[in-house]
Amino acid sequence: MATKAELWTQYRKIVAGIYEYWDVAGGTAVTDNMLEIIEDIQDSFAGGTHEASLASALATVRASLSSVVPQFRAAADPVVLELARVAYNSQAVAVDQALLDIYAAMEAASETVKYRNFTFGSVSYGGSNIGTGKCYRVTVDRNGHNIEGGYQNAGDLLIKCVLDRYQGRESGQEVFEITGNGNMPVDNLEWGDVPRGTTQITVADGKRNQLLTNPSFETNSGTGASLAFNGWVLDTPANYLATNTSGEYHREATNSGASYAIKFTADGTIYQSLARLSTALAINRPIIVVVRFKRLNSCDGTLTVTLGSQSEQVTLSAQTGWNDLVIGAGQKGWYDAYKQNDIRLTIDLASRTTGELLIDDIIFAFPTEYDRKYYLLTSGETDWITDDTASFSDSVANTGITQLVTAWLYARYFPHTSGTPTYADL
Repeated sequence: MATKAELWTQYRKIVAGIYEYWDVAGGTAVTDNMLEIIEDIQDSFAGGTHEASLASALATVRASLSSVVPQFRAAADPVVLELARVAYNSQAVAVDQALLDIYAAMEAASETVKYRNFTFGSVSYGGSNIGTGKCYRVTVDRNGHNIEGGYQNAGDLLIKCVLDRYQGRESGQEVFEITGNGNMPVDNLEWGDVPRGTTQITVADGKRNQLLTNPSFETNSGTGASLAFNGWVLDTPANYLATNTSGEYHREATNSGASYAIKFTADGTIYQSLARLSTALAINRPIIVVVRFKRLNSCDGTLTVTLGSQSEQVTLSAQTGWNDLVIGAGQKGWYDAYKQNDIRLTIDLASRTTGELLIDDIIFAFPTEYDRKYYLLTSGETDWITDDTASFSDSVANTGITQLVTAWLYARYFPHTSGTPTYADL
């Protein structure tokens, strides 16, 4: 029976075979690779009597060359399963689960491969946008590694509103499409310069589609010491107000009811237990929490939002209008990061000496996966309108060939490092 080291060597040999084949067939290893030769033949024959016949024959040749990669994967599959079983005590019978088991065991043992070396850009919004919502994304996994299971080439991503309230969507429930904004991949020879495919994303709104109870504080009763907000526990009710004054809530209610926000008039803590959510908290998918806040009358102090064992805070000093305090646009939104006994979402104002603080339209939502990263679009004070956009510009050096080919074949990746890895690259 092969040892762990021998199985890793076998896997890397298959990886080398796949990469070297691609490099000659469609990559940059030779001046005229097979793909360029096919295209040159077709271009030089343009206008000939038998052009259509040649084009058909060359298309068959190209398809045959491209189909070699899945055949290589068929050879890699049993090696992956054996590596998982022998080296990492996996009982998986499916390759995808075997790769997940390998990742988990490697992480526990602090084993790594060479990283692909992604650079993830910041969000940019269209200059003609009408909507004032935000776009957040998660590019790291539960262990703090960059997510490297995406398509071979990173590049420009365009997130565009395609359905708004004038096309039958409710306010705050607009639909976007995310896609690569460039040359799409053609086959296993021609990778293009952006990820493949298109995915729809529905905007997350603080007034609906929520895992939380009463995330926008619309359901409330009483005043003073008897003030209550359905679903929320208030430490000292008399220190809060339910306000529906214009300008003191984040956005209009989506029905005929009044819009409300909760107003902190002193230091205080409110929380909601997540023990009885209508939907289970996902283990293999992050969550993003967005708390909208607004200072009144020069409110100061420190605002802290806590999800389970994880927190984010902001010093209140110069913010104007409505702002977002976010947990989950990073490692903290993964269940393994925030889990604890009696998971709560807690909002705390401390060290306040003046002014009041408004909290409204909390978003507690699972982002949408695209190319192994996760994206969340939120509603703003003004609705998104068709053709509003958000965009990202990413790049990847593909330094680690083992990692690159693993992502290419399986859309998975291993724990990785920019330094010297446990398992040397090709």
